[in-house]
Amino acid sequence: MRISLTLVALLGMSTLALRPLFIQPAVRAGTALRMDVDELVDSAALVVEGRILSATGIETESGMIETEYRMQVDHTYEGVDAVELTLRLPGGVLEDGRGLILVGLPRLEVGEETLLFLTDPSANGVRMPVGLSQGHYRILRYLDGSRVAVREQGELGLMDPLSGRVFEANSRHVRNYAELIAEVEAAVAREISMGPRSGVSSVSEGE
Repeated sequence: MRISLTLVALLGMSTLALRPLFIQPAVRAGTALRMDVDELVDSAALVVEGRILSATGIETESGMIETEYRMQVDHTYEGVDAVELTLRLPGGVLEDGRGLILVGLPRLEVGEETLLFLTDPSANGVRMPVGLSQGHYRILRYLDGSRVAVREQGELGLMDPLSGRVFEANSRHVRNYAELIAEVEAAVAREISMGPRSGVSSVSEGE
């Protein structure tokens, strides 16, 4: 049975009339439990790496705004393998400029290489990044071919599960790509052999 650690609270959700290429700054931060790689893997139904090919804003019958992403898959670490995926995430911008900002959730850009930790789809097909922006890394390449994994955390607040205190996350979290992938593969192997962990990590200020 998977640990449900994905979302403690999602604050500051607002529907905005957006000007082209302008998004109003968020006033309040989204809040999630701080999660390490093992916990991200334990709580994810799909862990996948690849390139975002397209992004299309969609307004549902209920008036919610979502974004449908088409993704070329390079590697599936957990979940059903596929060459290409269509993912639907909450929030986004429509062609007429209207948009929905969900504070704490990542924004995926067309053309980016990315590593995603995602929940199972909901009844209407929407997935959530595990731990909000903690479930998204953008993969960047240096001229020498080496890579880093960058997590943009924006105004995300991270909660200590023991004390209940909330700390502001660093706006940018950078990892060595090879080390991160080694941790992901080890976490997946451990989950297969032993099952998900039942514990959660604590949080320290500035993480």
